[in-house]
Amino acid sequence: MPKQHKVTEGDCILSIAEQHGFKDYHTVWDDAANGALKKERPNPNTLVVGDAVEIPDVKPKQLGAATSQTAKFTLKQVKGARLRLVLLGADDKPLEGKSWELTAPVEATGKTGADGLIQVEPLPVKETQGTLKVTLREKASASASAAPASPPAPAYPPTIVPDEFKDAKPPEVDPELDAIEWELKLGSLPSYNHESGVKARLCNLGFLLAPDADATKTEDAVKRYQKVFLKQDAGSGKTADIQDDVRARYDTP
Repeated sequence: MPKQHKVTEGDCILSIAEQHGFKDYHTVWDDAANGALKKERPNPNTLVVGDAVEIPDVKPKQLGAATSQTAKFTLKQVKGARLRLVLLGADDKPLEGKSWELTAPVEATGKTGADGLIQVEPLPVKETQGTLKVTLREKASASASAAPASPPAPAYPPTIVPDEFKDAKPPEVDPELDAIEWELKLGSLPSYNHESGVKARLCNLGFLLAPDADATKTEDAVKRYQKVFLKQDAGSGKTADIQDDVRARYDTP
């Protein structure tokens, strides 16, 4: 008989369908019992923790075959997931030509395109963690040089030089990172029209430090977003007022 699946962190419709024995997620998502959820969550891969997905019965398929003959049956494989993200700089422009390396859940390397895009497929739909490293600036290779001549032997006893006893200056900190590494939470992006989904997108866009930020920090982040992108000097600070704009800017870069 049909059952219900409560969404937890990392669930998307691909992983839910596979968990319950379906090769095609449409069998689950397009079931009439999920009609209301489909309207509330337009993207089946950005569900919200606590959502209820109705799971229909698995219907065995029967195929005929002649006896005393060899019959060949092809089993449809589960379509893998796709990782797709865009890297932007502090000026909101794409980071082009940056080397990247994905070490989990699969290994892949490449360079960002002119639009800053990184795309990897297929990914195992059950995986919920990933590790991505991006090289922002290539380190210059040291050029070969001739070995320096040996210095003359010091005098004995050595001469005391006052400047040698001054405190050394601390090394200057390079403000530009050479590389950055992210731990990815695959399948964990909530729907754009839920507060948690807006906060997660604000976090990835650099307006919020953490997706679980409190109400005050969230309101400040929304106001900054409204000022930068919507040119509103006195924004409302409400996530509901930017959810559509965030979706257009973030979900379809």
